[in-house]
Amino acid sequence: MSRNDSFHDAPAPSRVVAVVVGIETYRSTGIDGVASVPYARADAEEFAASLREAYSGIEVDVQLLVSENASLIGLRESIRCQIKALRDNDLFVFYYAGHGFCGKDGNRLVVWNTSRLEITDTTLMLRDDILEPLRRCKHAGSLMFLDACAAGLSAVRGGEIDGLDVAEIEASFDGDRNYGVFLSCSPGEKSYASIKLGHGVWANFLLRAMRGEAEDALAPDRWLTDIGLRDWLRIEVPRFITRELSVRGSQTPQAILEPHTFHIRQIPESKAAGASQLSGMPLKNCDEYLQGVETGAIRQIEGFNKRNKLPNRLADSANRWVRRLLSDRITREMQELYSISKEALSLKSRDMRMESGDGQGELDAPVFRYSVASSQNPANCKEYAIQRRLVLRAGWTDNRSAIESIFGSQFQRMVIEVDFRALAYADIVDRLEDVQAANGGSLQEDIGAKRVAYSAPDGAEFVIDLGRGRLEMSFGNRSGLEIIDAARNYKLQLTGPHSPMLASPES
Repeated sequence: MSRNDSFHDAPAPSRVVAVVVGIETYRSTGIDGVASVPYARADAEEFAASLREAYSGIEVDVQLLVSENASLIGLRESIRCQIKALRDNDLFVFYYAGHGFCGKDGNRLVVWNTSRLEITDTTLMLRDDILEPLRRCKHAGSLMFLDACAAGLSAVRGGEIDGLDVAEIEASFDGDRNYGVFLSCSPGEKSYASIKLGHGVWANFLLRAMRGEAEDALAPDRWLTDIGLRDWLRIEVPRFITRELSVRGSQTPQAILEPHTFHIRQIPESKAAGASQLSGMPLKNCDEYLQGVETGAIRQIEGFNKRNKLPNRLADSANRWVRRLLSDRITREMQELYSISKEALSLKSRDMRMESGDGQGELDAPVFRYSVASSQNPANCKEYAIQRRLVLRAGWTDNRSAIESIFGSQFQRMVIEVDFRALAYADIVDRLEDVQAANGGSLQEDIGAKRVAYSAPDGAEFVIDLGRGRLEMSFGNRSGLEIIDAARNYKLQLTGPHSPMLASPES
C-alpha cells in the first residue's frame, strides 16, 4: 500500500492522552542490580513539557512516572487507566526512557523494581501490557517513543536477551488507525547519553523536533510528519555521536510507520529569526548586561600632548597611560550620571554609591549597576576603548522611563555570560545553520576560537563565543532598552540565577 495524506484530511485529535516514563535509577543496585540510565528523568520531564506545548490548543492528559513511581504495579495501572479512558478521536502517546530488551517471550521494558535475577516476572511486557490493549481500544492514533536498549542486561537468569524486536511491534498494529513507533537504536546497539547535552542523544534530537527546532524535518507546509521525524533522527543522531562522542559503537534510530502519512504537529513560523533554535538551548547564565563600546584615536583625547609618542603595540604601560588620559573625562561623566540618576529616580545620597578614578567608575542605585572602564583598543593599538555596562535589577521596569532618560542610547548590544560546558560547539553551529537555512542571512565561524556569528536579514546579530563564555545579541539600529525588548522575544532557556533583565514583564 502506498502512503497517502489521509490523516492530514482527518479531523485533528480532540485530546492527547499520554504516559511518559523516565527511570534513571533503580531500586536494585550492585552486582544483581540494574544499571542507571543517565538523564532518563530529565528526558522524560522535558518530553512531557514539550508534549503539552505542542498540543497547547487542546486538552492534554499526561501521566508522568519517574523513579519509584514507575514500579511494575504503578506503571501497569497508569497505562491501563489511560488506555481505558481513550475516546474515538483521542491521540495516545507513550514515551519510555530506560532499559528495554527482547527475551524468549517477547519485548519487555524494565521498571523501577525490576530484579535481574527474576527479570521475566518483574518487567513490563510491551505486547500484553500496551500494544494489545491499544489494538482493542477505539482511538484516533498512537505515537510511541522508546529510548531503550539492552546494554548491561545480558547476564541475567532466564536466557539470552537482545534489543527490542521490531517485527513483534509491527505485527501488533493493524491498518485501522494511525500509528508511529520510534526506537532510539537498532538491536545490538547502545542508546548513548551526552554530558554536554544533559540528555540522551536520541532524546535531545527528538525534543528539538517536537519543539519545532528541526527545520530539515518539516514538510513544505511546516508539518512534522512521521517520515520527516524518522529521517531527521537517522541523520542527526549518528552524526552527533561521530563528531562529539569518543565511543566505538554506533546508534541507528529505527521507526515503524503505517502506510499513511502521520502528521504529528504543525510548527508555526517563528516570530523572530531563529527564535525556536535559540530558545531550545539550555543556557546556564552567570550574568547579563547591556554593553556599549566607544572607540577613537588616542590623539583626540583631551589632554593628549602632541609630543607624546603613540604606542605601536598593545602593552600594560600603554593601557595605564590611556586610562590616565581619560581619567578626568570619566570622572566628570560619573558625576553627571550620579546627579541625573538621583533626580530621575528621586533618590537620596544614602541610596547610591559612586566611585571613579584611573579611567574607571561605578555607580550603584537600587534598580541598576553601571560601570565604565577604559583601555587601549584591543583591535587597534593607536586607539582608546571605553566599555560601558548596565545591569538592571529587580523592579527596573517600574522605572523604565527614568532609566531611558539617564542612559539614552549609549548601549548597542546585550551580553549574557554563559557557562557553555553543557553545550557542544558543533550542536550550536548546527542550530544556527538551521536558522540560516530557514531565514537566510550569513554565518561566520572561527573554529579555533570556538566562536560563531549569525547575521539575520533584518540586521539582528547573534555571536556565541564559547572561548570567552559569552552570547552577544544586537538588533540593527535598536539601542538602549529596546535591545532588551528584542532579546525577550527569543524566550531564552536560562537555567542559572533569576534574570531581572530577560524575565517577561509582569502583567
